Amino acid sequence: MDHFNDAVKKQVVTNTIDDLPKVYNSIVDAITEEHNAAMARTYLQSLGMLTEKHEVESKDSGPKDMESVRQMIAQHKSNTDSAE
Repeated sequence: MDHFNDAVKKQVVTNTIDDLPKVYNSIVDAITEEHNAAMARTYLQSLGMLTEKHEVESKDSGPKDMESVRQMIAQHKSNTDSAE
């Protein structure tokens, strides 16, 4: 699926590359003349200057240190081996 999406994206860019200066100029006009904050956000995102912030909160109360993790893995392996 990624190959298809990449091909579509490449074709869209190829088809619209000549219009990009007009598009970006109209975006700047919308930002400055209409004080369009949503357009400013989109513009900055398109330039890679603004990214989405995703916060992840872990609710897992599992082991926090590597030694505990190693012990859990060893225990799991031991249980798996004895089951065979």
